[in-house]
Amino acid sequence: MDPIVYHQGDDLPNLFLRIYDQDNTEYMDLTSSANQAFAKFRKKGTSTVLQTVSLTKVALGAGGRLMLTWPTDAFDVDAGRYEVEVYLTCNGKVWTANKYYMSGESTDSDNILEIKIVEDF
Repeated sequence: MDPIVYHQGDDLPNLFLRIYDQDNTEYMDLTSSANQAFAKFRKKGTSTVLQTVSLTKVALGAGGRLMLTWPTDAFDVDAGRYEVEVYLTCNGKVWTANKYYMSGESTDSDNILEIKIVEDF
C-alpha cells in the first residue's frame, strides 16, 4: 500500500478505515462499549511515540468502521515518513490490528500504516 500523504500544518485531516477481525476474514464488530480504538503515531525508524489518538466509531463501530481525527498539531512536524499503528482495547485486553481496509485497498500483512508528510506550499 502506498503511503498516505498529508501536508505539514494540516489542521483537519481525517483518516477513515475498517478493521478486520483476528482471523482477517471479516470486519470486526466494534459496537460494544468495551471496545475502544487508538492510534499511535511516530517518525519512521524511531521508537518515540509522538501522538496517541482515540479513534471515533463510525456507525457505532459496526463493520469495523473507524475515523481517526488528528489533533490540530499532529502534523506540525518535519517532512518525512511516519508510521501509524492502530490498537484496540477489548474487555480490558489490548489487541493490535493487523489488517485494515482503506480507500478501496486493504493491507495484507503489515500492521503499520505509512504516512508521508510533505512540505506545505
